[in-house]
Amino acid sequence: MAYTFWNVKTQDINCVNTLSDALNCSDIVSRLLINRKIATKEQAQHFLYPDNSVDYNPFLLGDMDKAVQRIESAVINGEKICIYGDYDVDGITSVSVLYLYLKNFTSNIEYYIPDRFTQGYGMNDDAVNQIASRGCKLIITVDTGISAFGEAITAKSLGIDMIITDHHECQGQMPHAYAIVNPKRTDNVYPFRYLAGVGVVYKLISALDIHMKTCLRDDNIDLVAIGTIADIMPLLDENRRIVKAGLEKMSSSPNIGLKMLINMCLTSQNITSGNVGFAIAPRINAAGRMENAQTAVRLFITESGSEASRVAEHLCELNALRQQIENKIYTEAIEIIESHKLDSRCSVLVLWKEGWHNGVIGIVASKLKDKYNKPVVLFSVDENSKGSARSIAPFNIFEALSSLEDILIQYGGHKYAAGALIANDKLYEFRDRLCRCFDSVEDNNARNKIDIECELSEKMLTVKTVSEISFLQPFGKLNEVPLFCIRNIKIAGVFPTSSNRHLRLKFNIGDKSITGFYFGVNLLDFDYREGDLVDIVCELGENEYRNIKSVQLVVRDLRLSENQLENYRSKR
Repeated sequence: MAYTFWNVKTQDINCVNTLSDALNCSDIVSRLLINRKIATKEQAQHFLYPDNSVDYNPFLLGDMDKAVQRIESAVINGEKICIYGDYDVDGITSVSVLYLYLKNFTSNIEYYIPDRFTQGYGMNDDAVNQIASRGCKLIITVDTGISAFGEAITAKSLGIDMIITDHHECQGQMPHAYAIVNPKRTDNVYPFRYLAGVGVVYKLISALDIHMKTCLRDDNIDLVAIGTIADIMPLLDENRRIVKAGLEKMSSSPNIGLKMLINMCLTSQNITSGNVGFAIAPRINAAGRMENAQTAVRLFITESGSEASRVAEHLCELNALRQQIENKIYTEAIEIIESHKLDSRCSVLVLWKEGWHNGVIGIVASKLKDKYNKPVVLFSVDENSKGSARSIAPFNIFEALSSLEDILIQYGGHKYAAGALIANDKLYEFRDRLCRCFDSVEDNNARNKIDIECELSEKMLTVKTVSEISFLQPFGKLNEVPLFCIRNIKIAGVFPTSSNRHLRLKFNIGDKSITGFYFGVNLLDFDYREGDLVDIVCELGENEYRNIKSVQLVVRDLRLSENQLENYRSKR
């Protein structure tokens, strides 16, 4: 979409020079650090080279001591343990990491992930009864459970202790469980509240490591990193250290199943957070979206190379099927929006239809949110309607759903991603009330703003600059991929890609010729022509062809430059 406001950040040149001298780095790196409120050498080193100083004591998390003691008791007494997880990447990696860790101490362990299509999100009493019938005496939830009020009571009545580890928002009261480990507890004193579900599991096994005097917590930190990236957690503080260490392990000695998956979907062994988010995570997610998430868990816990290869190949096939269904729903949703002029009529896009695959609507909602820059909720209509919501800043979709709980059967999630279950006859009321919620939020113009790190001149468009920017990796939430503004750049060529869904643009700036890709924009949507002078907002990337590296741009927004507008005015 075209953004109304380009917010080009400025930095004090004295601060830039001071930081550059202290770090012996370029102005670009200093400007990026200052934009992230990092102004001293010590802060910069802490950010760029995260170490164990941000490895907080896991026992600061509420109930951690109780959880550790209960797990140790179960291991010593040979009690059967069941790990209960969610069906997304965070849940799958959470189950896998805890299973692989506990397997070092006991073989009396199993895992359970509900079926998205027959059981839905979170815990359910049928599952608890099944687990009890198999003789389990301890359930450990991962990436779920904070809203399992009835299920906690059911478990207790069946003689099962429940330890809840979760990172989702707490809904007032908490379940009556044996222990609840969640950094978002209101009584929490833990210094960092933005752990993923698998991050909370990592802290649990860190606490077990301390208590049991072992050193196993980093054995599967590559999986911890994948769950953290895929769940779009802020890549700051403790998460940054976890992801940085996890990416290093992925590039050198990953989990055997992960290695098979990497070999099938990536050409480079130098893994980045972008590779994880756009190539690895969707294939893991495909299991829970299209079939059953336990398939992906098998990929990570198997010790057989041949089985890992078979499962990885199957996940790639499921992902291809998911893409076909996603494209169909996306096209249908756009037809509904355009035919009913919903973009101009509604501040929140709420759509529903029978037959929409409820394992895929979340991805489509995210794509529509990006296209229209509005909150989007898509519902798959059946006996009731299952919905998936994606939101934009500053609209907190979880809080909005909380205000509508009187018409919701079930809901849960985060600030910008959530899910809900609602009766079909309440859909129109839901849409109207959600739009009113959005309209009541101040500063809605923020949604038409794009933040830009700084302007770049021709001399800065070098492979060296791209390399320097990579110092700030891993990129992710609250450490976004840097966007730059380049002004008075001439369009020298416009070419559709083979799919006709994107454009490849040729730009001339000074003596340089640079290629850029404008994703999600086709020739019909593009209002510019060769020879136009434009200003662009872009990411800087690198292309390598025949061992020659060059700068490549990913265009995020584009408009006529002031020079071009003056030229048009003078002609007129």
